[in-house]
Amino acid sequence: MPQIDNYTLMQMLDKNPVVHASTCVADLDYEVEVGTLTVRFQRRGTYVYKNFHLEDFVAFALSSSPGRYFNLYIRDAGYAYERVS
Repeated sequence: MPQIDNYTLMQMLDKNPVVHASTCVADLDYEVEVGTLTVRFQRRGTYVYKNFHLEDFVAFALSSSPGRYFNLYIRDAGYAYERVS
């Protein structure tokens, strides 16, 4: 996980959703209590990923290219997911 201080982490978790200037990802949200990641894509709808680790959310949220990060580390990683819209 990228090294960030607790204050920055808490700000990220309180900022719902985390907005990205990306051609692929519109925004993301992480629910700590249940370990779910919600990703709203620019053109592909909204998906919820279950049993998603906090460390992976932080890395995704801080990535310089969210679309590339998603394609490399999340899309085929075996997370259970469902399309919600």
